[in-house]
Amino acid sequence: MAGWDWFTGILLLYTATWTPFEMAFLATDDSSMDRFVANQMYLEPMFLLNRAVDAAFIVDIILVFFLPYTSPDGALVDNHLAVVRQYLKGQGGWSERALHCR
Repeated sequence: MAGWDWFTGILLLYTATWTPFEMAFLATDDSSMDRFVANQMYLEPMFLLNRAVDAAFIVDIILVFFLPYTSPDGALVDNHLAVVRQYLKGQGGWSERALHCR
């Protein structure tokens, strides 16, 4: 799991640095909108890379939804209903809302 955490951490750094640069400095003229309408944008490498990053984050949300957690007293909780409750009470609500913002 530590490898996955490093992978998603690197993707998070990529997203935190590339997305602001992309929004601020890359061209968004009318010709880019014409490419989007003509479905040519879906073949651009950066568009595909961004969708792969999105897919990795969705997989991460699903994985965390099913992984056990450690309770405050140090016990490993693997009851799925308790894991779901803890996830939704903690970070899950934020993850789910972030998906709808895109």
